[in-house]
Order: sequence, then C-alpha cells, then structure tokens
Amino acid sequence: MVSIQKIAIISDTSIALPDHISYEKPFIKNGKPVCIHSQGLFLVPNTININGKEYYDQINISTGKMVEFMNKCPKTNYLTSAPSPSRFLETFMRVPKRYTSILCIPLSSKLSASYSAAQMAVNEAKNIPGIHEITLVDSQAATGSLGLIVLKLLEIARQGGSITHLLNTIKEINLSLGMFGYLDGMYYVWRSGRIPKFAYMASSILGIKPIFRIFQNNISIASKVRTKKRGMERLTSLIRNEVGESELNVLVLYGKSRIDGLKLADLVRDRLNTRSVELGQFNATTIAHSGPNILGLAYYEG
Repeated sequence: MVSIQKIAIISDTSIALPDHISYEKPFIKNGKPVCIHSQGLFLVPNTININGKEYYDQINISTGKMVEFMNKCPKTNYLTSAPSPSRFLETFMRVPKRYTSILCIPLSSKLSASYSAAQMAVNEAKNIPGIHEITLVDSQAATGSLGLIVLKLLEIARQGGSITHLLNTIKEINLSLGMFGYLDGMYYVWRSGRIPKFAYMASSILGIKPIFRIFQNNISIASKVRTKKRGMERLTSLIRNEVGESELNVLVLYGKSRIDGLKLADLVRDRLNTRSVELGQFNATTIAHSGPNILGLAYYEG
C-alpha cells in the first residue's frame, strides 16, 4: 500500500516500539545526531552519560549495548537527560517538505522534561519562515503506552488522516490506556535516585520483585512477587482485573531477554482477549533507570 501520509509524527526515544520498526541513518549536525527516522516517524534522542561520555539513545547506544555496559560495570551511575529544545527545533526543520504539518507527541510532561523542551522549540519555530505548522500534544504516556499511541497515529496518518482525526484518536486511546511492568530487582532504581537505599536493601533481603503500574501520569507499585514466573502471571492477571473480557491491543516489552518477552507474549495470548499483540524492547534510557531485567505490558481497549 502506497503511503499518502501528509502529517509527520515526532516523539523522543523514551518511546518503546515493536522490534519490526527499523530506522534510516540519523540526521547529523555539527557531528552530533539530531534524530532518527522511519517512514514518517522522527525520534529525538535522549542523552545517556556514561563515565563522562555522551551517548544518544538508539543512535550510538542500543538497548543491547546498554545491557553490556551494565553487566561489565554495575556500580556505574548512568545519567540520562531529555532532548534539548535545539534538538527538537532542528528535527522540526529536517522534516521533508512532502509533509504538510507536524504532530509532536513526546513523553508525558509529568514524567520528563522532554515536553517542555519541545514546547520551547515550538515557540522558537514560529519565528522561522517556511517551517511546517506544528501541533504539540502532551501524551500523558510513557515508554510502551506512548508507543501504542504512536503506532496508531502512524497507521491513521499513512492513510491520509487529518490532524483532527489524530488528536481525537489520542483522546480515545488515553481513556483505556495502561501499562504494568515487572522489575527483577530494585538495585538500579536505587542507583538512579528514585528510591532510598533502605527500600532497595529490604526488597533485596526479602527477595521482593515489584510490579509497577503507569496510569494517567502516575507510577505506583501495584503488586509484589518473588519469582519471574509469578511476575509474568501477575502482569496478565492485573490487566484482566482492570479490563475483564474487553478486546485489547497489547505491546509486550522486554529488556535483556527477548526469550522472556516471547514467553510473556504467549501468556498474553492465552490469558487475555487480544486484537493485536506486538513485541518490542525497552529503550536504553529506561534500562538505565530500571536495570536490564525488566518486562512490561502496555495496552488499550478497542
């Protein structure tokens, strides 16, 4: 099918997308990457600082490479930062003229500085003659849940959908959008400064593995388990408790182990009423905060 997409979709590399999506060579300015792109989708990279060197998520550091770093140097602090306004602005300027406008939908404004950086870039773009019209939207979503939104937006945009259609779709998906995740430990969450040391030590001593929930801009602990097998089962049961027999679109996410991702996908097909099930990997930025042994299920009804 020939694409008639007129609206370019821009997000950032905090997003998690299915494995089958591939990217062309990144746009470069002054020796530094601006963004990666794939058939109407443009992603502005987060930065990860490792031992004083800057890496750009999904450009010169893949999730696999991030896992290698963590295996070799578990005590290193991995510092992440959102894209700068200038990188968003440069991405806006790089969108080809065959597109008539841009929809920019970064990570939730309550979870990252990415949205505010994009907002500054949009304001600056108003002073640049000939630049595309830009619509900025707060996704109210993260990682896999943002990925599901963007996947649907691309589907509609590639069929020639209007900006109104896209904005209505975001509102509709957000009504039932959710995500649960499993962490094999709290070490990297503590190292990133997101929990106190005593919480990490207690969970380690007791062998507790948390199940977290991301819903409407909030991250909370939904449950606790002691094994990965129980964690996978709990992920699906928590979603079933939320939605019952509703038909779901699901994005299954893994960190280090694709085999675990495939097992979880099988469990999802077995236990939930699914319309679609996609498999993808968490980005390097997420892995830097969570550690490599993470699994997740993002979903929405319809």
